[in-house]
Amino acid sequence: MHERCAVCRSLPALAVVLAMAAASPGADAEVRLDAAAIGLLSPGFPARHPFADPSGRLPLVVELPVGTDARAMGWQPLGAGLATVRLWPGDLARFEASHPGLPFSLWPPLRPVLDQSARLNGTLAYRAALQALNSPLAGTGKGVIVGIVDDAIDVTHADFRDALSQTRIAWMLDLGHPSLGKHPELEAAFGCIDPMQTPCAVLDKTDIDLALGDVTAYAPRDGLGHGTHVASIAAGNGGAEARYVGGAPEATIVFAAVGHGTLGEANDVDVVNGARFIFDRADAMGLPAVINISVGSDFGPHDGTSPVEKALAALVGADHPGRAIVVAAGNSAGLYVGDRPEQTLGVHTEVRVDRSIPARVPLLAPGRVGDPDVSGTVFVWATFRPTDDVAIGLEGPRGLTMSPVGVHQAERAASPDGSLVATVFNDVTDGRVPLTTDTHGAIIAWQGKWPATSEMILHFEGNGFVDLWEESLLDGGAALGDQFFEVATRAGTIGVPASHPDLISVGCTVNRTLWTDRDLLDHDSAALHGSTRLLAPSDSTCYFSSAGPSASGVMKPEVSAPGAMVVGAMSKDAVPGSGHPSIFSAPSGLCPAENECLVIDATHALLSGSSMSSPQVAGAVALLFERDATLTQPDIAHLLEQGARRPEGNVALDYQLGAGALDVEGAVDAHVARSSPVVREPDASRSWMSLSGGYLHPDARATVTGTVEMRASDGSLADGFDVARLSLEVSGGATIMRPLAREGTGLWRFQIAGLPDWGSGMAQIDVRLDGVPLGIDDTRLSGRRSLPVGADRWIAFGSARAYGGCSVAHRSPSSDAALWIAGLAILFGARRFNAVLRR
Repeated sequence: MHERCAVCRSLPALAVVLAMAAASPGADAEVRLDAAAIGLLSPGFPARHPFADPSGRLPLVVELPVGTDARAMGWQPLGAGLATVRLWPGDLARFEASHPGLPFSLWPPLRPVLDQSARLNGTLAYRAALQALNSPLAGTGKGVIVGIVDDAIDVTHADFRDALSQTRIAWMLDLGHPSLGKHPELEAAFGCIDPMQTPCAVLDKTDIDLALGDVTAYAPRDGLGHGTHVASIAAGNGGAEARYVGGAPEATIVFAAVGHGTLGEANDVDVVNGARFIFDRADAMGLPAVINISVGSDFGPHDGTSPVEKALAALVGADHPGRAIVVAAGNSAGLYVGDRPEQTLGVHTEVRVDRSIPARVPLLAPGRVGDPDVSGTVFVWATFRPTDDVAIGLEGPRGLTMSPVGVHQAERAASPDGSLVATVFNDVTDGRVPLTTDTHGAIIAWQGKWPATSEMILHFEGNGFVDLWEESLLDGGAALGDQFFEVATRAGTIGVPASHPDLISVGCTVNRTLWTDRDLLDHDSAALHGSTRLLAPSDSTCYFSSAGPSASGVMKPEVSAPGAMVVGAMSKDAVPGSGHPSIFSAPSGLCPAENECLVIDATHALLSGSSMSSPQVAGAVALLFERDATLTQPDIAHLLEQGARRPEGNVALDYQLGAGALDVEGAVDAHVARSSPVVREPDASRSWMSLSGGYLHPDARATVTGTVEMRASDGSLADGFDVARLSLEVSGGATIMRPLAREGTGLWRFQIAGLPDWGSGMAQIDVRLDGVPLGIDDTRLSGRRSLPVGADRWIAFGSARAYGGCSVAHRSPSSDAALWIAGLAILFGARRFNAVLRR
């Protein structure tokens, strides 16, 4: 019996429009994204390019030859050898012809990394430490810039005003409004008045204060509400009552409003330009700055090589003291159970391809027998390793088939009746698709109509290891569900741009599970209309929080912070019942009748997701900069990792957690230790180990990183002890690639890999202090671990791949509220919520 998928997601318009009309099928066909392809969209989809900005133009990322002056070419510089220019879709061919050999690429928009399944309650977990006058953290972020790159901000909100009711926002770049002419030099520098860029306005504190007192003056608004909420978590002061105070309540705010449309979509080039604006203003004021980015996507190579990641990373680093960028990890780790035990459905999977054994990877269509056909577009991004040689084919419904397409080739195929069209780009670096010379991967796409209970099977031949991520745009949105890999994994779901090794990514922990709404009604996430508790206890990892490692094996996230059930500022334009959809509106069945239980008071409400976790860390970074403005991004990352604490709740998978949970006092302790070394006796029971992955490849190139946190009996950082007391032992199918070594106060690391030619089995990892395993009183994060070994996750865990199936059923309570909580866990991180708002 087929059950409707309980996991309802509405997904981004990721229509790469992958050249489905420019060439006839054939192994050597030149498949291109041209004007003809642009019109070949799903039925009912607007006749405009899905990567276009609000004006309908395409934001190209151009890789500059050495010595090229971007401005002399009429382009906007992005840094890191990149520039951007916006073109009408019909001008792409002319641009390429006039710049032969110039690499350029198009990328889908980024979206707020917001989870809608658990947005229930909370206040900042670390603010309590700041209340004591004798606390070393009695700072407030004064003298530090907290920069926010997000959709928009409600500048009138009390949480962003000082005691004189004047704004705390020193500068703002607003892509939601054309040039105001108030700061012409800045507007020129950041492309506001360039007809080839996004129109925008620059405002300073004086402009905003004027708008606060004059209803006829332009005041930026936030109809979505995401940026307002995020900014308050990082730097809000709680208003007159100072009840919901952010991490750095006296920091100076600089905001880049880069969102457009009702979904707050942001072009990657605008995100980079917004970050450049914030650092430019911080430099002009002579202040250190931390930038929070709570937008992202599941589309991309997930190895740090996307243009937006490279450009952002170039803005920080060891040569940029007083600068830091913090990014939300994403919310795509939610897994769902199908109608057979081997079906674990999600947005990411992986597979080892052997020349003697081709691999088959099915994706399921949602629906049940009798449902109408599904229509829309589905995209899969595949990342390979540089030496891999993998050909890609597919087999789908309505007789659609495509023979394997080799490396550096592209091909298009259609079903006999023409209702379903598919395209494969296999490591093709034509600038008109989002594959670049730095990536090694492929894009697979299909669009049209197909049966609601069908599946698409991807075929892989050759030799290599393939990471896969899916994105869908189905006509009708979340009401019809989504496509899922039939055998998926939480690991490897870290988003873009969080996957770059030089950007600080933040995972999510549960803040609280109880709250009181504005109607003074008490709520408990364990008792939503009698449903079973779907959210873990407080101080646990959020089940939806995107997990590492990155596709290149880097441990991600670096740290986690409270993100589920966080109270923050609610934009006046996003109040439920204000006449338009609101992200703070409770879906039917979640709250008692006519009760908006997510609204806490007239100006604050609840949201969840790593979008809420990231600004927690950004606020903490502002406190560190307040102590030491010379810190660099690598310094900050190390201090956060050194000071991390072991959560008290459930941590089932530590590769969702990173080094540990945010502990500002611990980070300050680590900073103090830079000048006054710590000498504290370690306690094995209070220390722990976390691993970057859940299994080992039998390949020395694919390592798993182990992070060891040494703590004293009171939980403080332990250091200055005889290093011979600490040991690492591995056995079974593992080998040590990098021995256990101290990286900072209380922080140690090592790397291991599976033994070559080891088919499958278990490896034992044991970190001991004085012969005693770490964390022996706590199995959640101990120093003794068993890891399976295998060519891919499925072989490692001894499970066969599933080859059939056509339905999905989440094993959860059947109430609407419970399904809402369970099913929308991975809504953002490049997920839409418009269909949710229509409910």
